[in-house]
Amino acid sequence: MKLQQIIIIGVFFLASLTAIPQSAQSDKIINHPTLNTCGNYTYYVGTLAIHPGSFPTYSPKLQIKFNSKLPKKLYAPHEEKMTLIVNWEIKDDCPLWTDEFWGFYFELRGGGVTLAYENLEKNDKAGHDDAGHGKLVMKFSPRKDAFSIFGHHKSYDIVLEISIIYKRSDDKWEKEGEKIRTIIVENEAPETPTLKGPNTLKAYEEGEFTACSNDPDGDDIQYQFCIDGVNTEWSSPLESGKSITIKESFPRYYVGKTIEIKVRARDTFYHEVSDWSEPLYVKIVRRRSSDSNSDRIISNGESILNGHIITIK
Repeated sequence: MKLQQIIIIGVFFLASLTAIPQSAQSDKIINHPTLNTCGNYTYYVGTLAIHPGSFPTYSPKLQIKFNSKLPKKLYAPHEEKMTLIVNWEIKDDCPLWTDEFWGFYFELRGGGVTLAYENLEKNDKAGHDDAGHGKLVMKFSPRKDAFSIFGHHKSYDIVLEISIIYKRSDDKWEKEGEKIRTIIVENEAPETPTLKGPNTLKAYEEGEFTACSNDPDGDDIQYQFCIDGVNTEWSSPLESGKSITIKESFPRYYVGKTIEIKVRARDTFYHEVSDWSEPLYVKIVRRRSSDSNSDRIISNGESILNGHIITIK
């Protein structure tokens, strides 16, 4: 084979590589979610393609292709937004038509309400080849955009709907498809609290019990104590890492008993609850004869829980 023939064949081979349709190229990037450096998850949902048709019939073809590898559960960062992407493409447009319209739509719904919406609509440029490709990019914040509907739920079902409309003269073609997915917001429960306090108390003697926990996500924390088998109300929110102290005293009929006290924490983001702390056991002993044996008067900020007095500060 002559050198000139080899060069010609090589040129044709390289040309065939560069002429791969954009749709074939885009298929390579929609098969997996990616995690970028900012902690935001990006999911490629699928592709929308319109082929206006070829001579002589010009019968249009509409194609919707969901990403077959899109997970059933879409994880979203704790605070940052998740990104959902749909690739769109107009193939082989015929410049002879002067009244074409292309519409690409991407909608996210949940609880019967549209949570987010993106669209691209294009009108034909007369005598111009309008073939092209691009992306519909949707930024979605589950905490901000869906909280009013789903409240403190960590996961909820959403519908990903992508659709196409193509119009020419008096004809209209449209196609749509739906895929149900579950969005799960990444959120960790607070760490199991530590609990400190006395192991022995005299009847009516006031003891202080202090609990502390940290939230991995930095959310505010509420605490709940279990005292002798009875749970307190959840406390007001406190900053992560800030301790809470309750004051306890027990009437004389607790003398000789051992009281179990434990505590747990929950965050204010999705009310995820930690494990109970290691229990603290408090022995209630008899008062000395020199101690006053009168009952304490309940003051403001105090309440009776299961027969004993509790103060939270």
